[in-house]
Amino acid sequence: MTSLEELAKKVIKLDEGDIFKTIFSSAKVQQKIIQLNTEDQLFFKGIDSKGASLGEYTPFTVEIKQDKGQRFENVTLRDTGDFYASFRIRATKKYYEINANAQKEDTNLFEQYGIDILGLTDENAAKLKEIILPEFNRIARGRLGLL
Repeated sequence: MTSLEELAKKVIKLDEGDIFKTIFSSAKVQQKIIQLNTEDQLFFKGIDSKGASLGEYTPFTVEIKQDKGQRFENVTLRDTGDFYASFRIRATKKYYEINANAQKEDTNLFEQYGIDILGLTDENAAKLKEIILPEFNRIARGRLGLL
């Protein structure tokens, strides 16, 4: 059998879904997804995954936030940090999903702000793609014996 035939057999057996799951199960990628969702979108921009504003704080809340030394320019959904700390990524061979505990005392953040507070904007999805594509290629090449 020629090396080209061997490579073709490896390509046929290559499981792209398994590579996808491996990448999205890595701590580095999961941390990046969470950082893009919580820090970039929610904290600094005050937007959901569709790019919609979460709104502004009332003057009373702005005062409280200022007294605490917290960001007040936009709704951040970070007061105690519990919501951000609850973010988790679940990866499968076909997709990944972001989960979090949205229950804060008597308020459910999903009910108040919508489920789209979880997820990446198109801009942040493009940033993530720049990170995972080289990793996908590296893993695929390794599994094909091309490294």
